[in-house]
Amino acid sequence: MPGQILLFFTGVAVAYALGCFSTSYYYVRLVAGSDIRQEGSSTAGARNVSRLLGRKAGIAVAVADIAKGIAAAWIGTHIANSVALSPLIMAAVVIGHIWPVQLGFRGGKGLAAGFGALLWLSPATAAMAAAVNACLSLLVRSATLGSLISTALVPLIAYVVGVGGWFALLLAIPCGLVLFAHRSNLRLAMAKFRGAGPW
Repeated sequence: MPGQILLFFTGVAVAYALGCFSTSYYYVRLVAGSDIRQEGSSTAGARNVSRLLGRKAGIAVAVADIAKGIAAAWIGTHIANSVALSPLIMAAVVIGHIWPVQLGFRGGKGLAAGFGALLWLSPATAAMAAAVNACLSLLVRSATLGSLISTALVPLIAYVVGVGGWFALLLAIPCGLVLFAHRSNLRLAMAKFRGAGPW
């Protein structure tokens, strides 16, 4: 049992460390020589990279963050040797992305990295969440609100696709972290949806 606990926490630590690799921060440093967190929305994420360097750069960063999430979930879960607790590995990836230690705990918002981790942990859940996201984004006419609502629905979607109640419940942790990181975006998106404020 102590050995299994050590393996689990090692897996969590590795996933966090991989999550800390801020693709957007290092990409913008390399290409533009600036700190992405001092530009635009002041966050180290693909959308902010798009604002600064264009859509292609933003897409490249988003794909890299998704790949990072996949790698972190895969490596972390194998080290931890616990599929049942793998949503906590996903949470570690998201925490690393949002609060990277080497960048003073100021990173991105975890959506792409979290999706990548989910894509490895439960491809069916990730695919259905992406479909729900697309439908909701069209319905509410806001990609941000659609993605955040679909993130909130991930535990329910996971349960529906049959991953198991405990696994689905634990998915609420990383999803909650992503929503917390997006709290300002959520307020703005809701204001736009209600027609009560600027976007």
